[in-house]
This record gives sequence, C-alpha cells and structure tokens, in this order.
Amino acid sequence: MKTAHITLMNGDVRGTSKTIRLSQATMRAIHQNLFWVFAYNVILIPIAAGIFYPVFQSMGGVHVGILHWLFDEKGFLQPILAAGTMTMSSVSVITNLLRTKTIYLN
Repeated sequence: MKTAHITLMNGDVRGTSKTIRLSQATMRAIHQNLFWVFAYNVILIPIAAGIFYPVFQSMGGVHVGILHWLFDEKGFLQPILAAGTMTMSSVSVITNLLRTKTIYLN
C-alpha cells in the first residue's frame, strides 16, 4: 500500500477506472485554475500597480465618469476593487474545483 499508485479499499476492480476518471477531471480543473489565475495576475496586477499612471497624469488626473470610480485621482486602481477582484478570483478557483464533486463516475 505504501508504494502503490492506487489502493483499492474493497474488492471491486471498477474502482480503478473511477479513480482514473476522477484524477483526469481534477487535473483538468487544476489546469483551468492555473490558466485563469495566471491571466488574472498578468492583467490586473500591472493595472493595480499603476501602469496607467503616466497616461492619467498627462491628462491632468482622473476626474470624470466611470474612470473615477475605477481609479483614484492619480490613476491607481481603487483598493476596494483590487481586493474584490482578488476575492472573486479565489471564489472562481474554489467553485471550479467543487465542480469535480458533480462528476458521474459510473
């Protein structure tokens, strides 16, 4: 049992195919999560760090409309939005992994 890749807890050999299907679904979910988390970090971290700062400073700051709601006067992402998007990223990862519980293994 210490060296086996799969240990059957009963005499049913069909558990091997169920285990393989479950592991494939789990790996698929892990790869999807890695993609989305990487994409999120590549896109939103530079925005939160102020990549638009020079653009907004050349315009004299952020003063109008939805841009003022997203960014502060200097062009940095509002901290509450950054925290909210990070929370939503974590929730989407957990939700995607919970989908593996609904996989039909028979």
